Amino acid sequence: MIDKELTVGQNLQRKREAKSIPLQQVAEVTRITLSNLQAMERDEFFRLPSEPFARGFLRNYAKVVDLDPEEIVAAYRSQTEENKRQMMAEAPAPPAPSSFLKNVRNHVFDLVSTILGATPAFSIHKVILPPKN
Repeated sequence: MIDKELTVGQNLQRKREAKSIPLQQVAEVTRITLSNLQAMERDEFFRLPSEPFARGFLRNYAKVVDLDPEEIVAAYRSQTEENKRQMMAEAPAPPAPSSFLKNVRNHVFDLVSTILGATPAFSIHKVILPPKN
């Protein structure tokens, strides 16, 4: 049974420490690297290879410390969803889209430059070499 007031990582760490299991032993049994286990205990799931790996690692770790794997994964999903909601709420507003007239002006400038033989604005910084004989 997990403590709902603790994070997923804190639950795993507390249960492991209560059973006096060293983290190195968990690494050997689960074949999960020590750095990934440490990241899980610190709730730094972004350091894990991917979402499916995170869920699999959590299931394996939970089995070693006698926690319900599905309960841990459900708590992980809930925790990550809450983190995403917080990040979205704190994210700055997206920049205003550039105006339609500005885009039209740029395209007209490119067209006129091309007709007059000038280098179009979109090809600045491109090196055009003559063909080799």
